[in-house]
Amino acid sequence: MPKCKSCKIQFKPNFFNQKFCFSNDDCRNEAIRYAIERKDKSFKKQCKKERREFNEKNKTRTQKINEVKRVFQAWIRERDKDLPCVSCGSSEAKLVDGGHYLKAEVYTGLIFDERNVHKQCRKCNRFKGGNELNYRDGLIKRYGVTFVESLESEKDKKRTYLWSDEELREIKEKYKILK
Repeated sequence: MPKCKSCKIQFKPNFFNQKFCFSNDDCRNEAIRYAIERKDKSFKKQCKKERREFNEKNKTRTQKINEVKRVFQAWIRERDKDLPCVSCGSSEAKLVDGGHYLKAEVYTGLIFDERNVHKQCRKCNRFKGGNELNYRDGLIKRYGVTFVESLESEKDKKRTYLWSDEELREIKEKYKILK
């Protein structure tokens, strides 16, 4: 037999989740306060859920792209974890990014192109503006001139591209699974 949450006396419950015995006013008042508190918690939980759903549904294009970028770049860092920085060749960097050879801000169609994104130390990616000349040399060393030239030949065709919500969802799922 359970004990009353208020008076701590054992009682026979009338229903399966009864927590109070209702034998005196203190127990009844405590039961009412408890019920109001529980309702308050569930109301707050419901509001939180609705706010989360609203925010998810009303994300801007940039927010959606940035969310997919995080998953994609995490996959890139995992793919290239045993390789040095593509620009400077350093293997010592503790913090690395998924750096774009052809800038993501300029060539939106190449943001999620695996050929365009490689492991890059933060120093090269953030503080040296991508270290583009050395990045190109690093790509040539890894993959050859034809690889780099084929990527560069596509850049103008893919300069501006608007990713659909469906495409972004598919890309995010693909790289989540691969990770």
